[in-house]
Amino acid sequence: MSGPNFSDFFGSNNSNRFDPDDFFGKHKIKIFSIIALFFVVPNLVILVGAGQRAVIFNRVIGMEQRVLEEGIQFVIPVLQQATIYNVREISYIFSNSAERSKNGAKILGNSIDTLTSDGQNISVDVTVRARPDFKPVVAASADR
Repeated sequence: MSGPNFSDFFGSNNSNRFDPDDFFGKHKIKIFSIIALFFVVPNLVILVGAGQRAVIFNRVIGMEQRVLEEGIQFVIPVLQQATIYNVREISYIFSNSAERSKNGAKILGNSIDTLTSDGQNISVDVTVRARPDFKPVVAASADR
């Protein structure tokens, strides 16, 4: 019984050898396209999360009137730039107590101290709740 024949595998037959110059010469366009897609695709798709909206700045015409909703949105990478804004309701608190700082509220300062007309000291805690209006403003028509 004879052993395995490795002469075909390790032999000097050059037809099975990998030639990098030949490979890159034949597939130059494919390799360049894959590299270009690697850099372009992340800028082609933006993800607008829950409670967010995006506005588009176009380098040719300026700010676009459309507002991008939640989800996967497509933009033109070189021409358009998306800016994402949070449109959830947020609370701004002016208070001395740290326990009111839950639920994502932002503490902006201390409570407001003032005097009444008869000279008594009053401390007022203020909470301002705000929610941005994300609907685009349409300019009034100039029909006269």
